[in-house]
Amino acid sequence: MNFKNNALRELPTLSKELPDYSLGEVLYSVIRLTGAKKVSDLLSLSDEEIFSAIEKAKIQEKEN
Repeated sequence: MNFKNNALRELPTLSKELPDYSLGEVLYSVIRLTGAKKVSDLLSLSDEEIFSAIEKAKIQEKEN
């Protein structure tokens, strides 16, 4: 599975599903689920981990 392409396709979808969120809020909702403490921590994440965080964010943010 090509997680990079899937993640890039899902970010705009997440943004459309959360129309009241700014770009920063959408990115924050994903990044906080990766466990990254610094921006440089994102470089060590795999495409699959980032895709999984996007999917989790879609579920969690819809519940709120």
